[in-house]
Amino acid sequence: MALLDDRAEPRAFIQLLMERSTPSGDGEPPALQPDAVRLLAHALPVREAVWWAWVCARRAAGDAPPPMVAGALAAAEQWIAQPTDDNRRIALARARDDDAPPPANLVALAAGLSGGSLAPRDLPDVPTPVNSAARAIAGAVIVSAVQAAPAFAERYAAFVAQGLEVADRVKLWERFPAVAKGG
Repeated sequence: MALLDDRAEPRAFIQLLMERSTPSGDGEPPALQPDAVRLLAHALPVREAVWWAWVCARRAAGDAPPPMVAGALAAAEQWIAQPTDDNRRIALARARDDDAPPPANLVALAAGLSGGSLAPRDLPDVPTPVNSAARAIAGAVIVSAVQAAPAFAERYAAFVAQGLEVADRVKLWERFPAVAKGG
């Protein structure tokens, strides 16, 4: 919060968080890199943010992920490709019922929490909690980054750079002209 300037553009603020992140030397990830991830996860449109988390989790899973990890990632990927309520519910069920570890289960959970009802179809709707998908997305990206210590600083940098590319592609900063110009 001490770095936040009400005139700062969001993209520049994310970059500042990354620049000010310095490894502590004790093997712990720098505190400001997760903040940059959280900001991006909340700012991006949910489908694009889930895709970003999926790419990070897929990279962290390696070339031959275990079946549970591959299944969770496949469920999220199906929702990304076709964001229907059926695919959302499949991803949510996969996240709830599968033993896939993070970050794969967090990506499936994010897809499942992307909107709609949490209740079974035959029951009254239970709305998805506000920001729950963004929290799962941030968790997936953060866990993906820290899984391979001591390379977490490089992974954070690569993952945030990729998130910023997604933001640029969807013209995120143009959607909020008053915020982007510091007003």
